[in-house]
Amino acid sequence: MEINSKNVQKLSLMTSFLKYGNVRLRAVEPADIDFIEKCENATELWEVSGATAPLSRRIVEEYVEGYSADIFRDGQLRLMIADVASGRTVGIIDLFDFAPFEGRAAVGIIIDADCRRSGYASQALSALIAYARDYIGMHQLYAHVPEGNEASRALFEKAGFTETGQLKDWQKVGREYRTVTVFQKLL
Repeated sequence: MEINSKNVQKLSLMTSFLKYGNVRLRAVEPADIDFIEKCENATELWEVSGATAPLSRRIVEEYVEGYSADIFRDGQLRLMIADVASGRTVGIIDLFDFAPFEGRAAVGIIIDADCRRSGYASQALSALIAYARDYIGMHQLYAHVPEGNEASRALFEKAGFTETGQLKDWQKVGREYRTVTVFQKLL
């Protein structure tokens, strides 16, 4: 492909979907194995991730090795959240339960504990929204926020998601059930 100003402008527009403020969303790389393993095995996150047992390093390595980043094939897209200035990985953001015909997917996000309250989640979500709308052509995104998770509630409200309902006793935590609030954003 010949490089000209039109091609450079198109490339710049495409990469802007994956960058917002101080964050860049990037593909999963082998160097992310330790970070993913740490997040997936953080038992305090299992209640929102749906995990029920720890993952071995081998399973995480196989996941990274086989990851295609093709939301249309896999029904999900995982992107790493990196700080633009340092390149440090600060979190993970996912689109999952992708329904291509309806043009919708759920959103999940985790920020490393020592990087929270730094604006990374908000900026990553803004980049993901732009990517989902302008590049994939999605119609809507949604999130399930457990009762009591005020940080997630504030994140999705700030990003323009609207509370559309509640799912009673939706999430099991220990021996109890927790209600989740459904947040939705039409793109």
